[in-house]
Amino acid sequence: MHAMQSGYTSFESAMRRLLTLIEEPVPSGSEWHKDLVELIIHPVPDLRPAIIDDRKLARALSQLRGFRHVATHVYNEFDRDPAALAVKAAETFLAGIEPAIARFRAVIDPG
Repeated sequence: MHAMQSGYTSFESAMRRLLTLIEEPVPSGSEWHKDLVELIIHPVPDLRPAIIDDRKLARALSQLRGFRHVATHVYNEFDRDPAALAVKAAETFLAGIEPAIARFRAVIDPG
C-alpha cells in the first residue's frame, strides 16, 4: 500500500516539475492532487498537447490518486476490494506511462 502511495507521489512530483519546466502554473490549494490530474490529461491550446493522452491511463491515474488518499489517511479500515482495483490501475499505469510520456516529448521536443 505504501509502495503504491510512494510511486504515485513520485509521479505527481515529476508532473509538477514538468509543468514548471514548460512554464505552466502548478496547481495548489486543497484540491491540487485532483487538479493536477485534470491539468495533465487535457491539452492547453497553443501551448501543449495533453501530457497523458490515453483515456485508459487517465482513468488509472484517477484510481491511483484515490488510493493514495486511502493509503495516507485510512489506518484501521483497509478494504481489499478497492486495493485490488488500485493494483489493476497500477498495472495499467506501468504499461502506459512510458509510451504516453514519449508521445508528449515527441511533440514538444521533436529534435
